[in-house]
Amino acid sequence: MKRELPAEYLLPSGGLQRAQKSAVSRLAPEQRGERQFVRVPMPFVVEHEGQTVRGHDLSIDGFALENPLVDAAVGEVARFRLRLLFKGYELTFNVEAHAVSEDHEGHPRTFRITEMDEAQREVLRKTIRAFLSGQLVTFEGLLLPSDTQTERQRRNREEEVLDKPEGETGTGLWQRYARFAAIGAGAVLLFGFIATSLFQRIAVTESRFATLTAPRIEIRAPSSGRLGMHGLAAGMTVAREQALVRVIDADLQAELAMAAAEQDRIALRLTASMEDPAATKAGEASGSPRGGLPIPVERLRAFEPAELAALDPVPGRADLELSRIHLAALEHRERANHLVSPCECEIAWSVPEGEWVKAGERVFSLIRTDPQLMSIVALVHMSEIGEIQPHDAAYVELPQTGELVAARVLAIRLDPDRGPRAGFPAWVAQDQSLASVELVPSRPLPVQLVGVPMNVYFTSWPVLARMPGAG
Repeated sequence: MKRELPAEYLLPSGGLQRAQKSAVSRLAPEQRGERQFVRVPMPFVVEHEGQTVRGHDLSIDGFALENPLVDAAVGEVARFRLRLLFKGYELTFNVEAHAVSEDHEGHPRTFRITEMDEAQREVLRKTIRAFLSGQLVTFEGLLLPSDTQTERQRRNREEEVLDKPEGETGTGLWQRYARFAAIGAGAVLLFGFIATSLFQRIAVTESRFATLTAPRIEIRAPSSGRLGMHGLAAGMTVAREQALVRVIDADLQAELAMAAAEQDRIALRLTASMEDPAATKAGEASGSPRGGLPIPVERLRAFEPAELAALDPVPGRADLELSRIHLAALEHRERANHLVSPCECEIAWSVPEGEWVKAGERVFSLIRTDPQLMSIVALVHMSEIGEIQPHDAAYVELPQTGELVAARVLAIRLDPDRGPRAGFPAWVAQDQSLASVELVPSRPLPVQLVGVPMNVYFTSWPVLARMPGAG
Protein backbone atom coordinates (compact mmCIF):
# COMPACT_ATOMS: atom_id res chain seq x y z
CA MET A 1 0.00 0.00 0.00
CA LYS A 2 1.64 3.20 -1.17
CA ARG A 3 1.10 6.33 0.78
CA GLU A 4 2.31 9.90 0.51
CA LEU A 5 3.44 11.77 3.55
CA PRO A 6 1.97 15.16 4.43
CA ALA A 7 3.82 18.26 3.37
CA GLU A 8 5.22 18.88 6.81
CA TYR A 9 7.11 15.57 6.56
CA LEU A 10 8.80 16.74 3.39
CA LEU A 11 9.87 20.28 4.34
CA PRO A 12 12.62 21.37 6.66
CA SER A 13 11.86 23.05 9.95
CA GLY A 14 10.04 26.32 9.42
CA GLY A 15 8.83 25.25 5.99
CA LEU A 16 5.37 24.32 7.20
CA GLN A 17 4.36 27.94 7.75
CA ARG A 18 5.68 28.93 4.30
CA ALA A 19 3.74 26.07 2.71
CA GLN A 20 0.53 27.21 4.39
CA LYS A 21 1.02 30.72 3.00
CA SER A 22 1.72 29.39 -0.57
CA ALA A 23 -1.19 28.57 -2.83
CA VAL A 24 0.81 25.82 -4.60
CA SER A 25 1.91 22.74 -2.69
CA ARG A 26 5.17 20.94 -3.33
CA LEU A 27 3.21 17.76 -3.92
CA ALA A 28 1.90 18.92 -7.28
CA PRO A 29 0.74 16.17 -9.68
CA GLU A 30 3.64 14.70 -11.63
CA GLN A 31 4.54 11.62 -13.63
CA ARG A 32 5.31 8.53 -11.66
CA GLY A 33 8.67 8.04 -13.38
CA GLU A 34 9.79 11.52 -12.26
CA ARG A 35 8.75 11.31 -8.62
CA GLN A 36 11.48 11.96 -6.14
CA PHE A 37 9.48 12.65 -2.97
CA VAL A 38 7.12 9.65 -2.95
CA ARG A 39 7.91 7.42 0.02
CA VAL A 40 7.69 3.67 -0.60
CA PRO A 41 7.42 1.11 2.24
CA MET A 42 10.54 -0.92 1.54
CA PRO A 43 12.24 -3.16 4.11
CA PHE A 44 15.29 -1.31 5.36
CA VAL A 45 17.05 -0.35 8.59
CA VAL A 46 18.98 2.79 9.58
CA GLU A 47 22.22 2.72 11.58
CA HIS A 48 23.35 5.82 13.49
CA GLU A 49 26.03 5.95 16.19
CA GLY A 50 25.53 2.32 17.21
CA GLN A 51 21.73 2.46 17.05
CA THR A 52 19.77 0.35 14.56
CA VAL A 53 16.21 1.46 13.85
CA ARG A 54 13.74 -0.12 11.44
CA GLY A 55 12.74 2.12 8.58
CA HIS A 56 9.16 2.97 7.73
CA ASP A 57 9.35 4.35 4.14
CA LEU A 58 11.99 5.60 1.77
CA SER A 59 12.41 7.93 -1.23
CA ILE A 60 15.26 9.47 -3.20
CA ASP A 61 14.83 12.62 -1.15
CA GLY A 62 14.63 11.14 2.36
CA PHE A 63 13.36 8.46 4.70
CA ALA A 64 11.17 7.92 7.78
CA LEU A 65 11.62 5.69 10.82
CA GLU A 66 9.16 3.57 12.77
CA ASN A 67 10.78 4.59 16.06
CA PRO A 68 12.40 7.98 16.69
CA LEU A 69 16.11 8.48 17.22
CA VAL A 70 16.80 9.70 20.75
CA ASP A 71 20.32 11.07 20.02
CA ALA A 72 19.27 13.15 16.96
CA ALA A 73 17.75 16.64 16.98
CA VAL A 74 15.56 18.45 14.46
CA GLY A 75 17.63 20.51 11.98
CA GLU A 76 20.88 18.76 12.89
CA VAL A 77 22.89 17.14 10.05
CA ALA A 78 24.16 13.63 10.78
CA ARG A 79 25.57 10.65 8.93
CA PHE A 80 23.46 7.53 8.48
CA ARG A 81 23.83 4.13 6.91
CA LEU A 82 20.80 2.78 5.09
CA ARG A 83 20.64 -0.98 4.62
CA LEU A 84 18.03 -2.30 2.15
CA LEU A 85 17.32 -5.96 2.79
CA PHE A 86 16.50 -8.25 -0.14
CA LYS A 87 16.44 -11.97 -0.67
CA GLY A 88 20.03 -13.14 -1.02
CA TYR A 89 21.70 -9.70 -0.87
CA GLU A 90 21.45 -6.27 0.69
CA LEU A 91 22.26 -2.72 -0.42
CA THR A 92 24.07 -0.28 1.84
CA PHE A 93 24.02 3.51 1.32
CA ASN A 94 26.07 6.07 3.26
CA VAL A 95 24.20 9.37 3.39
CA GLU A 96 24.10 12.67 5.24
CA ALA A 97 20.64 13.85 6.31
CA HIS A 98 18.95 16.20 8.78
CA ALA A 99 15.66 15.74 10.64
CA VAL A 100 12.66 17.65 9.26
CA SER A 101 9.92 16.50 11.69
CA GLU A 102 9.56 14.98 15.16
CA ASP A 103 7.02 13.05 17.21
CA HIS A 104 5.00 14.38 20.13
CA GLU A 105 7.99 13.80 22.44
CA GLY A 106 10.32 15.88 20.32
CA HIS A 107 12.35 13.03 18.83
CA PRO A 108 12.93 13.16 15.06
CA ARG A 109 11.28 10.52 12.86
CA THR A 110 11.58 11.87 9.26
CA PHE A 111 14.83 12.92 7.59
CA ARG A 112 15.83 14.63 4.37
CA ILE A 113 18.93 13.47 2.53
CA THR A 114 21.36 16.33 1.92
CA GLU A 115 24.45 14.53 0.56
CA MET A 116 24.82 11.19 -1.19
CA ASP A 117 27.20 9.63 -3.70
CA GLU A 118 25.90 9.98 -7.26
CA ALA A 119 26.44 6.30 -8.11
CA GLN A 120 24.57 5.24 -4.95
CA ARG A 121 21.77 7.67 -5.77
CA GLU A 122 21.37 6.03 -9.21
CA VAL A 123 21.15 2.57 -7.61
CA LEU A 124 18.57 3.89 -5.13
CA ARG A 125 16.58 5.45 -7.97
CA LYS A 126 16.51 2.14 -9.90
CA THR A 127 15.45 0.27 -6.76
CA ILE A 128 12.54 2.65 -6.02
CA ARG A 129 11.41 2.67 -9.67
CA ALA A 130 11.41 -1.14 -9.80
CA PHE A 131 9.34 -1.20 -6.59
CA LEU A 132 6.85 1.32 -8.01
CA SER A 133 6.47 -0.61 -11.29
CA GLY A 134 5.92 -3.91 -9.46
CA GLN A 135 9.14 -5.48 -10.70
CA LEU A 136 11.23 -7.85 -8.61
CA VAL A 137 14.42 -6.13 -7.60
CA THR A 138 17.38 -8.38 -8.52
CA PHE A 139 21.08 -7.80 -8.40
CA GLU A 140 21.42 -8.45 -12.16
CA GLY A 141 18.68 -5.89 -12.85
CA LEU A 142 20.63 -3.22 -11.00
CA LEU A 143 23.62 -3.78 -13.34
CA LEU A 144 21.59 -3.08 -16.49
CA PRO A 145 22.13 0.37 -18.12
CA SER A 146 18.39 1.12 -18.02
CA ASP A 147 15.44 -0.06 -15.94
CA THR A 148 12.04 -1.31 -17.11
CA GLN A 149 10.20 1.93 -16.53
CA THR A 150 12.80 3.92 -18.49
CA GLU A 151 12.39 1.61 -21.53
CA ARG A 152 8.62 1.99 -21.35
CA GLN A 153 8.94 5.77 -21.32
CA ARG A 154 11.24 5.67 -24.33
CA ARG A 155 8.78 3.57 -26.30
CA ASN A 156 5.95 5.92 -25.34
CA ARG A 157 7.89 8.93 -26.59
CA GLU A 158 8.67 7.19 -29.91
CA GLU A 159 5.00 6.35 -30.37
CA GLU A 160 4.04 9.94 -29.68
CA VAL A 161 6.52 11.22 -32.27
CA LEU A 162 5.24 8.77 -34.88
CA ASP A 163 1.63 9.70 -34.20
CA LYS A 164 2.27 13.41 -34.66
CA PRO A 165 1.66 15.02 -38.09
CA GLU A 166 4.67 15.72 -40.29
CA GLY A 167 4.34 19.46 -39.80
CA GLU A 168 4.65 19.06 -36.03
CA THR A 169 7.60 16.66 -36.13
CA GLY A 170 9.63 18.97 -38.39
CA THR A 171 9.94 16.46 -41.22
CA GLY A 172 8.36 17.92 -44.31
CA LEU A 173 7.33 16.26 -47.52
CA TRP A 174 10.40 17.56 -49.36
CA GLN A 175 12.71 16.06 -46.76
CA ARG A 176 11.16 12.65 -47.21
CA TYR A 177 11.53 12.95 -50.98
CA ALA A 178 15.15 14.06 -50.48
CA ARG A 179 15.86 10.87 -48.56
CA PHE A 180 14.28 8.78 -51.29
CA ALA A 181 16.31 10.66 -53.92
CA ALA A 182 19.54 10.08 -52.02
CA ILE A 183 18.81 6.37 -51.72
CA GLY A 184 18.02 6.20 -55.44
CA ALA A 185 21.18 8.07 -56.40
CA GLY A 186 23.27 5.69 -54.28
CA ALA A 187 21.64 2.70 -55.94
CA VAL A 188 22.31 4.15 -59.42
CA LEU A 189 25.97 4.81 -58.58
CA LEU A 190 26.39 1.30 -57.23
CA PHE A 191 24.78 -0.22 -60.31
CA GLY A 192 26.94 1.94 -62.58
CA PHE A 193 30.13 0.92 -60.78
CA ILE A 194 29.24 -2.78 -61.05
CA ALA A 195 28.32 -2.43 -64.73
CA THR A 196 31.55 -0.54 -65.49
CA SER A 197 33.64 -3.15 -63.70
CA LEU A 198 32.03 -5.94 -65.72
CA PHE A 199 32.54 -4.02 -68.97
CA GLN A 200 36.18 -3.45 -68.07
CA ARG A 201 36.67 -7.17 -67.64
CA ILE A 202 35.39 -7.70 -71.18
CA ALA A 203 36.75 -4.66 -73.07
CA VAL A 204 40.14 -4.18 -71.37
CA THR A 205 43.06 -6.61 -71.36
CA GLU A 206 45.83 -5.85 -68.91
CA SER A 207 49.38 -7.11 -69.21
CA ARG A 208 50.85 -9.37 -66.55
CA PHE A 209 54.24 -7.64 -66.84
CA ALA A 210 55.52 -4.83 -69.05
CA THR A 211 58.60 -2.63 -69.23
CA LEU A 212 60.54 -0.39 -71.59
CA THR A 213 63.40 -2.23 -73.31
CA ALA A 214 66.37 -1.17 -75.42
CA PRO A 215 69.16 -3.01 -77.30
CA ARG A 216 71.91 -4.12 -74.95
CA ILE A 217 75.60 -4.34 -75.91
CA GLU A 218 78.01 -6.41 -73.83
CA ILE A 219 81.67 -5.32 -73.80
CA ARG A 220 83.92 -8.27 -72.82
CA ALA A 221 87.60 -8.50 -72.00
CA PRO A 222 89.72 -9.83 -74.95
CA SER A 223 92.35 -11.21 -72.57
CA SER A 224 92.97 -11.69 -68.88
CA GLY A 225 94.41 -8.85 -66.90
CA ARG A 226 93.79 -5.88 -64.67
CA LEU A 227 91.49 -3.00 -65.65
CA GLY A 228 93.07 0.40 -65.90
CA MET A 229 91.62 3.71 -64.73
CA HIS A 230 88.40 4.61 -66.55
CA GLY A 231 86.26 6.82 -64.22
CA LEU A 232 82.99 5.48 -65.65
CA ALA A 233 79.92 4.32 -63.70
CA ALA A 234 76.36 3.19 -64.33
CA GLY A 235 74.09 5.93 -65.62
CA MET A 236 76.79 7.83 -67.52
CA THR A 237 76.55 8.40 -71.27
CA VAL A 238 79.45 7.64 -73.61
CA ALA A 239 79.94 8.76 -77.21
CA ARG A 240 80.76 6.65 -80.22
CA GLU A 241 84.46 5.57 -80.43
CA GLN A 242 85.05 6.93 -76.91
CA ALA A 243 87.75 5.08 -74.97
CA LEU A 244 86.30 3.01 -72.15
CA VAL A 245 89.10 1.16 -70.41
CA ARG A 246 92.38 -0.66 -71.04
CA VAL A 247 93.00 -4.26 -70.00
CA ILE A 248 96.56 -4.47 -68.72
CA ASP A 249 97.90 -7.94 -69.65
CA ALA A 250 101.35 -8.28 -68.07
CA ASP A 251 102.21 -11.50 -69.93
CA LEU A 252 101.30 -9.98 -73.28
CA GLN A 253 103.39 -6.90 -72.58
CA ALA A 254 106.41 -9.03 -71.64
CA GLU A 255 106.01 -11.12 -74.79
CA LEU A 256 105.70 -7.97 -76.86
CA ALA A 257 108.89 -6.55 -75.39
CA MET A 258 110.78 -9.79 -76.09
CA ALA A 259 109.50 -9.89 -79.71
CA ALA A 260 110.65 -6.31 -80.28
CA ALA A 261 114.07 -7.08 -78.85
CA GLU A 262 114.36 -10.21 -81.01
CA GLN A 263 113.50 -8.22 -84.11
CA ASP A 264 116.18 -5.65 -83.31
CA ARG A 265 118.77 -8.37 -82.78
CA ILE A 266 117.95 -10.07 -86.09
CA ALA A 267 118.11 -6.75 -87.90
CA LEU A 268 121.55 -5.96 -86.44
CA ARG A 269 122.96 -9.40 -87.33
CA LEU A 270 121.57 -9.19 -90.81
CA THR A 271 123.17 -5.76 -91.31
CA ALA A 272 126.53 -7.08 -90.09
CA SER A 273 126.44 -10.08 -92.43
CA MET A 274 125.66 -7.87 -95.39
CA GLU A 275 128.77 -5.79 -94.65
CA ASP A 276 130.99 -9.00 -94.71
CA PRO A 277 130.20 -10.82 -98.01
CA ALA A 278 132.89 -13.45 -97.45
CA ALA A 279 131.19 -14.63 -94.33
CA THR A 280 127.92 -14.76 -96.19
CA LYS A 281 129.39 -16.84 -99.08
CA ALA A 282 131.07 -19.15 -96.63
CA GLY A 283 127.84 -19.62 -94.90
CA GLU A 284 126.13 -20.37 -98.16
CA ALA A 285 128.85 -22.84 -99.16
CA SER A 286 128.53 -24.67 -95.89
CA GLY A 287 125.17 -25.99 -97.02
CA SER A 288 123.33 -24.33 -94.18
CA PRO A 289 119.85 -23.23 -95.38
CA ARG A 290 120.03 -20.17 -93.14
CA GLY A 291 123.68 -19.39 -93.86
CA GLY A 292 126.29 -19.02 -91.12
CA LEU A 293 129.94 -19.59 -90.32
CA PRO A 294 132.05 -21.90 -92.59
CA ILE A 295 132.46 -25.43 -91.30
CA PRO A 296 135.55 -27.45 -92.37
CA VAL A 297 134.89 -30.63 -94.37
CA GLU A 298 136.84 -32.74 -91.93
CA ARG A 299 134.44 -31.63 -89.18
CA LEU A 300 131.32 -32.77 -91.06
CA ARG A 301 129.90 -35.25 -88.63
CA ALA A 302 126.84 -35.69 -86.44
CA PHE A 303 126.77 -32.81 -83.95
CA GLU A 304 125.75 -33.27 -80.40
CA PRO A 305 122.72 -31.27 -79.16
CA ALA A 306 124.92 -29.08 -76.99
CA GLU A 307 127.15 -28.33 -80.00
CA LEU A 308 124.11 -27.41 -82.15
CA ALA A 309 122.93 -24.97 -79.51
CA ALA A 310 126.36 -23.33 -79.43
CA LEU A 311 126.27 -22.56 -83.14
CA ASP A 312 125.39 -18.94 -83.89
CA PRO A 313 124.23 -18.87 -87.52
CA VAL A 314 123.81 -15.62 -89.33
CA PRO A 315 120.06 -14.82 -89.76
CA GLY A 316 118.52 -14.27 -93.16
CA ARG A 317 115.79 -11.98 -94.50
CA ALA A 318 113.14 -14.65 -93.88
CA ASP A 319 113.92 -14.59 -90.17
CA LEU A 320 113.53 -10.83 -90.11
CA GLU A 321 110.12 -11.03 -91.80
CA LEU A 322 108.95 -13.70 -89.38
CA SER A 323 109.99 -11.57 -86.44
CA ARG A 324 108.16 -8.57 -87.87
CA ILE A 325 104.96 -10.62 -88.36
CA HIS A 326 105.17 -11.96 -84.82
CA LEU A 327 105.65 -8.46 -83.41
CA ALA A 328 102.71 -7.10 -85.44
CA ALA A 329 100.45 -9.86 -84.12
CA LEU A 330 101.37 -9.05 -80.55
CA GLU A 331 100.78 -5.34 -81.14
CA HIS A 332 97.35 -6.13 -82.58
CA ARG A 333 96.48 -8.09 -79.44
CA GLU A 334 97.66 -5.19 -77.34
CA ARG A 335 95.51 -2.70 -79.29
CA ALA A 336 92.50 -4.99 -78.76
CA ASN A 337 92.90 -4.51 -75.02
CA HIS A 338 91.98 -0.85 -75.43
CA LEU A 339 88.16 -1.03 -75.25
CA VAL A 340 86.07 1.68 -76.96
CA SER A 341 82.32 2.39 -77.15
CA PRO A 342 80.65 1.13 -80.35
CA CYS A 343 77.79 3.67 -80.15
CA GLU A 344 76.34 6.59 -78.26
CA CYS A 345 75.05 4.58 -75.29
CA GLU A 346 74.30 4.73 -71.61
CA ILE A 347 76.29 2.60 -69.20
CA ALA A 348 74.00 0.15 -67.42
CA TRP A 349 76.72 -1.79 -65.57
CA SER A 350 80.52 -1.75 -65.32
CA VAL A 351 83.35 -3.48 -63.50
CA PRO A 352 85.16 -1.13 -61.10
CA GLU A 353 88.59 0.04 -62.18
CA GLY A 354 91.59 -1.92 -60.89
CA GLU A 355 89.69 -5.24 -60.81
CA TRP A 356 91.09 -8.41 -62.38
CA VAL A 357 89.10 -9.93 -65.24
CA LYS A 358 89.43 -13.07 -67.31
CA ALA A 359 89.33 -13.41 -71.07
CA GLY A 360 85.70 -13.27 -72.26
CA GLU A 361 84.40 -11.84 -68.99
CA ARG A 362 81.84 -8.99 -69.20
CA VAL A 363 83.31 -5.59 -68.43
CA PHE A 364 80.60 -3.13 -69.55
CA SER A 365 76.87 -3.35 -70.34
CA LEU A 366 75.72 -0.55 -72.63
CA ILE A 367 72.18 0.51 -73.56
CA ARG A 368 71.49 2.16 -76.88
CA THR A 369 69.53 5.34 -76.21
CA ASP A 370 68.25 5.86 -79.74
CA PRO A 371 64.44 6.38 -79.37
CA GLN A 372 63.86 4.54 -82.65
CA LEU A 373 65.36 1.39 -81.19
CA MET A 374 63.47 1.43 -77.86
CA SER A 375 60.19 -0.46 -77.47
CA ILE A 376 57.84 -1.77 -74.81
CA VAL A 377 57.58 -5.51 -74.21
CA ALA A 378 54.43 -6.72 -72.42
CA LEU A 379 53.59 -10.25 -71.30
CA VAL A 380 49.96 -11.36 -71.78
CA HIS A 381 48.39 -14.67 -70.78
CA MET A 382 47.81 -17.18 -73.55
CA SER A 383 44.06 -17.20 -72.86
CA GLU A 384 43.88 -13.47 -73.67
CA ILE A 385 46.41 -13.17 -76.47
CA GLY A 386 43.78 -14.04 -79.11
CA GLU A 387 42.02 -10.74 -78.43
CA ILE A 388 45.13 -8.74 -79.47
CA GLN A 389 46.07 -8.13 -83.09
CA PRO A 390 48.96 -6.21 -84.72
CA HIS A 391 48.37 -2.45 -84.99
CA ASP A 392 45.81 -2.54 -82.14
CA ALA A 393 45.65 0.43 -79.83
CA ALA A 394 47.11 0.20 -76.33
CA TYR A 395 47.84 2.57 -73.48
CA VAL A 396 50.92 2.59 -71.27
CA GLU A 397 50.59 3.88 -67.70
CA LEU A 398 53.78 5.61 -66.59
CA PRO A 399 54.73 4.47 -63.07
CA GLN A 400 55.82 7.87 -61.71
CA THR A 401 52.95 10.10 -62.84
CA GLY A 402 50.19 7.67 -63.83
CA GLU A 403 49.99 9.34 -67.25
CA LEU A 404 48.60 7.24 -70.10
CA VAL A 405 50.70 7.20 -73.27
CA ALA A 406 49.17 5.80 -76.46
CA ALA A 407 50.98 2.95 -78.21
CA ARG A 408 50.55 0.53 -81.10
CA VAL A 409 51.11 -3.23 -81.21
CA LEU A 410 54.16 -3.98 -83.38
CA ALA A 411 54.50 -7.75 -83.11
CA ILE A 412 53.17 -10.72 -81.13
CA ARG A 413 55.40 -13.65 -80.21
CA LEU A 414 54.11 -16.76 -78.49
CA ASP A 415 57.61 -17.42 -77.17
CA PRO A 416 58.82 -14.43 -75.10
CA ASP A 417 61.66 -12.55 -76.74
CA ARG A 418 64.93 -13.75 -75.26
CA GLY A 419 67.12 -11.44 -77.31
CA PRO A 420 69.81 -9.22 -75.77
CA ARG A 421 67.55 -6.34 -74.71
CA ALA A 422 68.12 -4.32 -71.57
CA GLY A 423 65.35 -3.95 -69.02
CA PHE A 424 63.65 -7.28 -69.63
CA PRO A 425 64.64 -9.66 -66.80
CA ALA A 426 65.18 -13.29 -67.68
CA TRP A 427 63.00 -14.66 -64.88
CA VAL A 428 59.79 -13.18 -66.29
CA ALA A 429 60.23 -15.19 -69.51
CA GLN A 430 60.28 -18.52 -67.68
CA ASP A 431 56.48 -18.80 -67.56
CA GLN A 432 55.50 -20.63 -70.75
CA SER A 433 51.84 -19.57 -70.36
CA LEU A 434 52.71 -15.95 -71.26
CA ALA A 435 53.11 -14.50 -74.72
CA SER A 436 55.27 -11.51 -75.64
CA VAL A 437 53.75 -8.40 -77.23
CA GLU A 438 56.05 -5.67 -78.55
CA LEU A 439 54.63 -2.14 -78.65
CA VAL A 440 55.87 1.16 -80.01
CA PRO A 441 54.90 4.25 -77.95
CA SER A 442 53.51 7.30 -79.69
CA ARG A 443 56.25 9.48 -78.23
CA PRO A 444 59.77 8.73 -76.96
CA LEU A 445 59.93 7.66 -73.35
CA PRO A 446 62.82 8.58 -71.01
CA VAL A 447 65.67 6.12 -70.95
CA GLN A 448 65.39 6.08 -67.15
CA LEU A 449 62.24 3.94 -67.55
CA VAL A 450 64.19 1.01 -69.00
CA GLY A 451 63.55 -1.96 -66.75
CA VAL A 452 60.89 -0.18 -64.66
CA PRO A 453 57.64 -2.23 -64.42
CA MET A 454 54.56 -0.52 -65.84
CA ASN A 455 50.98 -1.36 -66.77
CA VAL A 456 49.78 -1.76 -70.35
CA TYR A 457 46.06 -1.75 -71.22
CA PHE A 458 44.93 -3.12 -74.58
CA THR A 459 41.71 -1.25 -75.31
CA SER A 460 40.22 1.37 -77.61
CA TRP A 461 38.63 3.29 -74.72
CA PRO A 462 41.24 5.17 -72.73
CA VAL A 463 38.57 6.25 -70.24
CA LEU A 464 38.20 2.65 -69.09
CA ALA A 465 41.95 2.37 -68.65
CA ARG A 466 41.96 5.46 -66.42
CA MET A 467 39.27 4.08 -64.11
CA PRO A 468 40.40 2.03 -61.09
CA GLY A 469 40.18 -1.72 -61.40
CA ALA A 470 40.72 -1.79 -65.19
CA GLY A 471 41.50 -5.16 -66.61
